[in-house]
Amino acid sequence: MKLPLSWLAEFVEIPKSESVSSIAEHFVSVGFEVESIENAADNIKGPLVIGTVIAIEELKDHKKPIRYVELDCAEKEHRFVICGATNFLVGDKVVVALPGALLPGDFAIAARETYGKTSNGMICSSRELGLSEDHSGIMVVNDSLLKNGDDAVKVLVIDDPVIDIAVNPDRGYALSIRGAARELASALKVPFKDPADSTLPANLKVQGKSKAIEVVIDESTGADLILLRTLENVNTNNPSPIWMQRRIQKCGMRSISVAVDIT
Repeated sequence: MKLPLSWLAEFVEIPKSESVSSIAEHFVSVGFEVESIENAADNIKGPLVIGTVIAIEELKDHKKPIRYVELDCAEKEHRFVICGATNFLVGDKVVVALPGALLPGDFAIAARETYGKTSNGMICSSRELGLSEDHSGIMVVNDSLLKNGDDAVKVLVIDDPVIDIAVNPDRGYALSIRGAARELASALKVPFKDPADSTLPANLKVQGKSKAIEVVIDESTGADLILLRTLENVNTNNPSPIWMQRRIQKCGMRSISVAVDIT
């Protein structure tokens, strides 16, 4: 079970004196084996920023798709890079590694001549950043709160240690952040705060009546009670917010869609 430290901190007020290794030792003290501790930030150096795609030139006469992309990274002049991915459009926000950056695998970013153009940086996929194994295309981070030139390391919360613990079959409750955080709170001897106990957000409208959904339990030994909550007016075409996508990635999974991710 992969546990991002930033997520655990929403349930447990971790003392500032506790290091990542000491937190891992606390998990061991309550009966969990720690399999690994990873931090994607350890493998990324240098400037990594948010940029907006201004224009795309399709370079022809090549065996594979090649694009020459103009980017606004909040610099004096727009930046141009070569990119082979096709899963982004003009107006999309993307993650840009600037010359001088060092990505996982000691991959140094520098201005270079290729396909008859000067590529002055690189648009990154999550795999190239070491954030997930998804290499289907570059990261598109269309969030209205993001600005060109924003530090992508902070935006994507890359500097966030992830503790991976082994969970025995008889402790299935720990196969969740909530369950693991409760054990950590006990080990640290600090209060456990459950976000589920908080009040509903002010902008969430609760209706007393909704469309009835009939549930039939065919096998009572499997479940004797099922509770449902109906959510309406959810735009399933919208991607999940960046913070949710990143949490899913850190836990070793892949973001699918907002409807799938929230469940």
